[in-house]
This record gives sequence, C-alpha cells and structure tokens, in this order.
Amino acid sequence: MARFEPSLEYLYEFNLMSYLEPKADSATVEPVVELRDIVLRFPGVLANDHVNFKMYPGEIHALLGENGAGKSSLMNVLIGLYRPTSGQIIINGEPVSFNSPKDAIAKGVGMVHQHFMLVQNQTVTENIILGLDQPRFFLNLKKYDEEVRQLAESVGVNIDPTAKIWQLSVGEQQRVEILKILYRGAQILIMDEPTAVLAPQEAEELMETLRGMAGQGKSIAFISHKLNEVRAVADRLTILRRGQATAEGVPVEGMSREQLATLMVGREVIFNQRRSDKEPGEVILKLENVSALNNKNLPALHNINLELRQGEILGIAGVAGNGQSELVECVTGLRSCQGKIILNGENIANKSPRFSIAQGLSHIPEDRIGVGSAPNLSITKNVIMKNYREKPISKHWQLDYKAAKTHAEGLKSSYDIIAPNVETQARKLSGGNLQKLILARELSSVPQIVVAMQPTRGLDVGAIEGVQELLIGRRDEGCAILLVSEELDELMRLSDRIAVMYEGEIVGIMEDEDADIQTIGLMMTGSLRMDGKEDLPGHNLLQKEPETEAPADEKAESQPPLAMADPIEPEEAPLQEPLQTFIDDAKTAQEETLASEDPKNFKQEVNERIEKFFDSIEEQDVEEKPAKPDLPERPLTEAEEKERVLRKVLGDKYPEDGEK
Repeated sequence: MARFEPSLEYLYEFNLMSYLEPKADSATVEPVVELRDIVLRFPGVLANDHVNFKMYPGEIHALLGENGAGKSSLMNVLIGLYRPTSGQIIINGEPVSFNSPKDAIAKGVGMVHQHFMLVQNQTVTENIILGLDQPRFFLNLKKYDEEVRQLAESVGVNIDPTAKIWQLSVGEQQRVEILKILYRGAQILIMDEPTAVLAPQEAEELMETLRGMAGQGKSIAFISHKLNEVRAVADRLTILRRGQATAEGVPVEGMSREQLATLMVGREVIFNQRRSDKEPGEVILKLENVSALNNKNLPALHNINLELRQGEILGIAGVAGNGQSELVECVTGLRSCQGKIILNGENIANKSPRFSIAQGLSHIPEDRIGVGSAPNLSITKNVIMKNYREKPISKHWQLDYKAAKTHAEGLKSSYDIIAPNVETQARKLSGGNLQKLILARELSSVPQIVVAMQPTRGLDVGAIEGVQELLIGRRDEGCAILLVSEELDELMRLSDRIAVMYEGEIVGIMEDEDADIQTIGLMMTGSLRMDGKEDLPGHNLLQKEPETEAPADEKAESQPPLAMADPIEPEEAPLQEPLQTFIDDAKTAQEETLASEDPKNFKQEVNERIEKFFDSIEEQDVEEKPAKPDLPERPLTEAEEKERVLRKVLGDKYPEDGEK
C-alpha cells in the first residue's frame, strides 16, 4: 500500500501542519533552542499546554497567535521570567533550568520586550552597560562609547552612543534595546511585538537589521500579529491558539496571508470589510477654526474646519506627529483649544470629558493603559467607569455591585475578553484583551459619535476583523465615527471620506471612491493640497506653472522651474553665509586647540582663519552666488514655495545650486 502524503489543503483543514518537515531540521543541524512539552499554569488559566518549539542557528522563527494565545508566556519561560509547571528547556543540546533572566543571558538568551525598559535621562551607552558587573569603580565612558559604536556598526545599526534616550525616536530606542542584549553576548534573541509602535519606515529598517543579524548566525524568535511582516522576514513559524500549538516549525515560504490567518484563529478571516450603501445623515459634529498647542506649547493645530455626519466614518490620515493626537484630545475634552466644536448643537470646546460623554460621545484612546483604563482596577470597575451613576449600576447614591458584575460578565462574553473572571485586574490582560475591554465599555453605551484613535493597533487579525465589524455596524446604525489610524489600508476600507493632516492642518478631504494611496501619500508629506488653496500660488507642489510669454529681454535671464527666485535683500546679506562659516571654523579651531592644551596655537590658528575669511570675501562674486537671506513678509512665488516644500520633503537629498 502506498504511503499517504497529506496535501497542504488537507493539513490546513484538519490542523495537522506540524506533519510538515521543517526545512532547517536535518541530521547535520542541531537546534540552538528546544522547548519540550512546556506546560504553564496560572490560577484559572492554562497559558501553555504541552507546547514544543525548536529554533536553529541563523534563522528567524516567527511565533504567531491571537491575543492571549500564550506566545509571550512561552517566551517568558525561555528567558527565565516564568518557571514552567512542567516540560524541559534545552539550549545548545544542554538541559537547563532558569531561575531569572540573568541565568538566561548567561546562556546567550535575551529578550527585547514590547514596552521598552530604558532610563530616559541617560545616554545610549549608559543604558547598555547598566547592571553589568564591570566597571566597578571608574567609568571611562569614551571607551564604552567606542565599544557600543563598533557593536552597532557590526549589525548595521546607525545610532549615536552619546545621545540621551529621550532624544531618540521610538525606532532608535528599540535598537538600543537590541544592542543592550547583544552587548551581553546573546546569540538567541526574542523580539516581542517589535513593530507594534513603529512607523512603516522604522519597521522596514528593523527587518533589515534582523536579517543582518540572522546572516551572522544569530537565532531570532519573532513574535508578531502582522502577517505580511512574518511572510517577509521569517524562515519558519509556530502558531499557538489558546495555549496549544496548531503548527510547529512550518516553512513560511509559499504560505498566503489567508492561510496564516486561518491557522491563527481557526476560521476564515475577512480582510476586506464591506460597508452598506446607506447615505449619511445630518451634520452631528462641526469644528470651526480650531487651533491648539501641543505639550511643548508649540502650535499643533491651525484653524481646523471639519464636519462629521450621522452614519458616516470620517478617516483621519497623516504621518504621526502632525496633530492627530491633539485633534482627538480637543474633541474629547482632554485639551484646551481656540475655536468652536459643536456636538448636537452644543459647543463642547474646553468642556470636561464628562460633558462630552453626556452629549453621546465615546472615546477609544490611543494609550490603553494611561488613558483608556485603570490598570490596577478590576474588569468590572473598568467597564462601569462611564455609567456608574446610572441605573441599574447605581441606586441613588449607592453602587449595586451585583448588577455591575452581571453587566461586566455580559460584556466579557459578548466581546470575547479572555480572563479568569471579571475581578481580574486590567493590567493582567494581554494588549488585545485590554483593547476589547475598552471597546466593550465605549460601544456598549450606544453612542451617537465615536472618536477612535488607532483602535486596531497591536491586535491579531481575528481581533482586527472584530473591531472593524463593530465600527461598521455602529456606522450602519447611524453612529458617526471619527477614525484616526496610521494604517492607510484600514482607512480606505472603512472610511466614507478621508481627511489628511499635515503640520496641524487639514490639507484635503477625499471621498472614498476618489481616494488612492499615492494621492494620500503626497498629501501626507505636504507635497499636494486639496483644501481649496491648491490654486493659490505656492500651495501645490504639483501645480503646473502658467505658460506666459516672457519679454524678449528677459528670456535669456529666465530661470528653470525649481531655481530660487532672486531674493530682495540688504547689501550686507551676502556676508551672512561666510560669516557663519567663519564662526563654525573658529569653534572647530577652539575645540581642536583646547584638546591639545596649547593656547598659543589657538591664537595663531584664529588669526590665520580671520585672514582667510576676509580673503574669501574679496574674491567672492556676490552677483553670481547670492546668499539666502530671510525673505520679506510677502506671498512666496510659486518657484520659491516649490523649493521650500522640496527641501522639507527631500532633506539632505535636495540638490543645491550647481548640482541640479
């Protein structure tokens, strides 16, 4: 009888993917990590149920699963944060038992957590060497700065070891976490949701870094919900569902996003949600000339005018940091502003959040822990935060705890919040389940308007599908939804209209049938406006210059489209650029001389540079290459505005005069 060879479709259908032979497993290659029959129990929860996991040298092994499936718990066993109830850990062929992460790092195993563990007011180097046994008495920071710089270069990471952590972007802070693990000699890295808080460009840079480290022979466990990233970077994958492995060591090559999603959630996942063709109703929210400052007292919003109608999803697109957070905080009463915000005929600008809630507003915040929940309170107390004054939760001046518990249990079941019971503290929930808790509280009150900021960030594909269905369902019931997201695909699927923000302004609003990624991308970078100002001179980079016939005596002196217009300037203006150069050179000379501790050389050097400075002024042809002064207060010409926008978008890549 011929041997039965299961097809790929058969394996998917009957959950037998572990029968596939992993491509890296062979008689000649031994795994660097092996977890055998790991069982991990908490009170009321079986986090891991006889899970097996292998990882080989030089591979990126993805660990997929729904929120609360046990992925982070399994990796916390590997790094010594949790001790397994039963099972065995084998590192490089040797059985080990870890009592703490210190034991794990001694064996070359380190983890980069989803929430960074860095000291903000210390430098990169200080954070990396923090907690080491050496040095004990004297710290030579220059020596360690150089070591960190060499380590960063060896793995293709560009970072300044002397920079303070608070000065770094989120992506750069994550690289510091990686360097901190590598500095301790780790050859086995665990990345827990590494791209959850990164912009797309930062995420791609991280992928390149991980590929480079894998090419050096390091083994990387990659925990993620983003299926496209897994398909792009991982060699093999293991999938967990409710604590059990549904696939072990499966090659990623050839697997589609739909197949991965089915293995994760146990059913088919709909990636393209459909809205009904219901026409939106009357305007329910109107913003009139709204302006606001950010946390640094700098302008964040500039004369925002916006309308949101009943039964409509209005998406807000934009690169992070262009005023989206401040806009949401103004609408929800968390930030003071100028202008009017009219909700149901009431001006809610500069009113308390309680006043906005009374007008039928619900808020799904970006910060789940700091704003969206009280981490140390139970699920029950978190879900009644908005309606604890109302019946049946409240009876006169007294809370009915029995009614509150019944209400919480109903929401826990309806929204599939995975927790032992409703008395569990919110901080003990996984990120996805905490988001479900917030959604349950905000959407169960049947609001008239929902302000949702990044509602699907960090969720698995099944949870994302559920959140999107809830939002579309509320929209079809007549609820108005202001949806702020950095996921353009999500905005284009769900939104009836999309407004794009750039530098605190709405630069354009598009209907869903007219929206496309390229146009939105140009608007997000400030290269295109569609807000009624695009026809004004200097407000549209893509605007064609009017074709006018120049006089014959001016044709010879005409400039190319992107050349700077001749500025109006005082006679002394051309001296500004060489003067600044002289100042910079003098500072350089001072630093070099102070380093040599020879003041005589310093004086001589300064005199030489002064002579060179005045020589350069005499030789300079001012008319041929004028300096760039501050322009007078007048409307910029179209050529000047184009140059301004291109300089901002291209940065160092902008060609200077003579290079064009």
